[in-house]
Amino acid sequence: MGSSTQLRERQRISGDPALVDRALDLIAAAKRPIVIGGRWGAWSKAAATLRAFVENAGIPFYTTPISRGLIPEDHPLSHVHARSTAFREAELGLCVWDPAQLHNFARSSASI
Repeated sequence: MGSSTQLRERQRISGDPALVDRALDLIAAAKRPIVIGGRWGAWSKAAATLRAFVENAGIPFYTTPISRGLIPEDHPLSHVHARSTAFREAELGLCVWDPAQLHNFARSSASI
């Protein structure tokens, strides 16, 4: 056993394959999706994965203050300074690492 002061690596949890497929279908069908990155992203060491997903999918993103820097704020797909507009205009919000943002998106989205 290691020292109690050592940080432990946590095992990554995989999503239900059927739900992941459904999410991919929704993303593919959406005309105005947005990725909403949150606080857990800052701790998950997955910034490169998030950036690759956003860039490969061509989906605009918004990051919460604690997760700023996961993708540079000057990135062409960034909506970091236009949250209310981005949420209002998006028809699908993919909340990554912050379930609280789902509530904020639903409350401000005109399409829900």
